[in-house]
Amino acid sequence: MTSGRPREKGSPGDEEAIETAVANLSDDEPALDRGSRSQKAFAGASCSACVSDPRDDALLTSVPEQERSFARDHLDGARIERRELSPELAREHAEVSILSPMIHDPVTVETLEIFEDLDAIVTRSDGYDHLPSEWMRSNDVQGFHLDDYATESVAHHAMTFILASLRRVPEGMAMTLDEDAGWDRSTLMNRHLQDATIGVLGTGKIGSRVVEILSTFGARVRGHDIDPDSSLEQRPGFAYADGLEDLLRDSDVLTVHVPLDETTEELIGERELNKLPEGAVLVNTARGGIVDQQAVADALGEEQLAGYAADVLPGEPDPPDLELFSGHDRVMLTPHLAAYDERTTNARYEYTARVVDALLGDDEKTLRRFRVI
Repeated sequence: MTSGRPREKGSPGDEEAIETAVANLSDDEPALDRGSRSQKAFAGASCSACVSDPRDDALLTSVPEQERSFARDHLDGARIERRELSPELAREHAEVSILSPMIHDPVTVETLEIFEDLDAIVTRSDGYDHLPSEWMRSNDVQGFHLDDYATESVAHHAMTFILASLRRVPEGMAMTLDEDAGWDRSTLMNRHLQDATIGVLGTGKIGSRVVEILSTFGARVRGHDIDPDSSLEQRPGFAYADGLEDLLRDSDVLTVHVPLDETTEELIGERELNKLPEGAVLVNTARGGIVDQQAVADALGEEQLAGYAADVLPGEPDPPDLELFSGHDRVMLTPHLAAYDERTTNARYEYTARVVDALLGDDEKTLRRFRVI
């Protein structure tokens, strides 16, 4: 992997050329971060007395304006782009060896093949199902995710959905705003958290944190995971179910915390929803493709489900299934907000910098923690 390109010693006129090149940089240039453009100016001025920042070998795509300060704080010297990944953008930065996209970037084989010496992709997300893993393995391109950077935030979002659904907040809001409804709360008897059984599907880092919070609240919690965490069974009120079907039968609220892969795609469909108690609530803060959206809409219409809350939908950022839930006052949908707060956004760029610097410095211990491909 190329980790920075040293430049040869320059001539006495280099300093003046650098000043001229930097002065000509436009503050309102739309795409590339000014720090990286300064390095380009140095290179254009033949300043071989200067050595480029090794991070200039890393390209971050889809960095919105409100996140640029976080990116600069942790990844000063890297190439920071507002634009999403595309063949055109890849051609502009074809020489980089580290690519860091967001989860909604179209990371296609066609685009990746444009890069001349791509060594690693560092997705700025915990999930990595959007990466072309088979192509990456066959082309010796490493893949890294940001393990555990958003655990607390996603767990909090799931808890918000669980509590708001049990307390019938969406329906209560709709009634309050409806001048003809008359505040007839007799139709909105809600459920106490401690009188419901909460099923946690997937007890990895996020799922186990949800279990811990629910246990602290005094809730009855059941879990299911292909690799159970025996330490969770010390938590008051928690026990593992005897398989998925047992979990479904017990869950007044089912909250989903498994990764999306070929074994979990549409894991929750019509059959699974019909095994839940009548009037159950489904919460999904994992990946949209785990849940069959049409089956959920049908279950809501048949009142098998009393509520649905999701922060993730198939086809983001333009999910095709939104019309299925139009007009439902028992549905809460948010646009992948669970990991979007200042603390977690800062952690996203901090963790990205850890991986980028580990790649540049051959820090195998750090790379082992974050490597997924």
